[in-house]
Amino acid sequence: EKRIRKACARARQVFVYCYGGRTADLWWKQVHDNLGRFDNLTVVNLPETATAELAGLVQRTMQLQCTIQEGQVWMSSDVAVQIEPQVWSKP
Repeated sequence: EKRIRKACARARQVFVYCYGGRTADLWWKQVHDNLGRFDNLTVVNLPETATAELAGLVQRTMQLQCTIQEGQVWMSSDVAVQIEPQVWSKP
């Protein structure tokens, strides 16, 4: 929380991307009241299932393609993974 507050004081826009399922949920419940006052902070959560699927795409030599459309992200190599980020906080 301290680092995010410092970044918000110094930057025009600050983006925090969370992942990890329950751990990210617990973190947000603890800090959302304190961080909600910043009008330049955006907090986005990446769902646990999507990040697990992304981990399955990892290879030693990999090439990923990314498509972003209407709030959805598609990452693909041989297999496509759909990610629907959840915006927890937005200015």
